[in-house]
Amino acid sequence: MKFKYIILQNVGCFFDCPIIFPTTLQHDMVSSKFGGKDNVVSAGFVSIQQDSNSTSGFNCHGESVSLKKQSKVEDGKIIKRFYDFE
Repeated sequence: MKFKYIILQNVGCFFDCPIIFPTTLQHDMVSSKFGGKDNVVSAGFVSIQQDSNSTSGFNCHGESVSLKKQSKVEDGKIIKRFYDFE
């Protein structure tokens, strides 16, 4: 399954706060609800993957054209840790 995401900086007590949302929404529209694009450190698309051992992982890729932000290699780990998929 494919979704969009943004990762926000300095939200409350969290330093990296991922927000996952449907592909029907625009990155800039979602970021505007959290203080705008200046609070976004990375953005793109995320696919949830599960291997044969039922271990979940997140494949982050692409970019947000509306925010002019790229996905980062470490975004999948940030999402996994934040949503407690360890």
